[in-house]
Amino acid sequence: MRTAVLVCLCLFAGAGVAEPIVFARWPRNVTNANDGVRINGVDHGVVSVRTDLAIDRPAKITMKMRRTARSERNPGHFGVELYGGGFRAHFYTHDGAHFIASLHRDNVRLYDNGVRGSAVVFPPQADSPWVDVALYVQPKLAELHAAGAPRGMLNDALLPVKGLSLYGYHNDIEVKDLAW
Repeated sequence: MRTAVLVCLCLFAGAGVAEPIVFARWPRNVTNANDGVRINGVDHGVVSVRTDLAIDRPAKITMKMRRTARSERNPGHFGVELYGGGFRAHFYTHDGAHFIASLHRDNVRLYDNGVRGSAVVFPPQADSPWVDVALYVQPKLAELHAAGAPRGMLNDALLPVKGLSLYGYHNDIEVKDLAW
């Protein structure tokens, strides 16, 4: 019985607790709101916030996200980007239903991969619901899930991940509970 308890405690201790992702710099039009990040891009073009990471093993990056407004003149898009050794993995959506995963290496876009959705996951409204978002990063694969469904995938070597950015291009978004 003692052995079983000890094994359970060791497994629990080694399971790892999610490590929060924090931003040290707050650029213009990015604020701390609702215990998270608010990006005000509707009238400002591209607004982004970036932080450094040191992820060198498979990981799951989680967050809650919502879109609170979009420009009527230029609906734009919003999303998440991962950075590493010469790559940029870009996961984004224009309308909140269809998602695009794009891989750039050394500032050259290698390919885009789109996933068509049938329902708007991110409605542009002030009281929009929070949506669970997860980025699964494996040695040769990265996949975005939103509202429990796969929304974009990139097949390439994406480890180590050295940075993450959130952005809104003519969109206002909020993100909280960001961790890996």
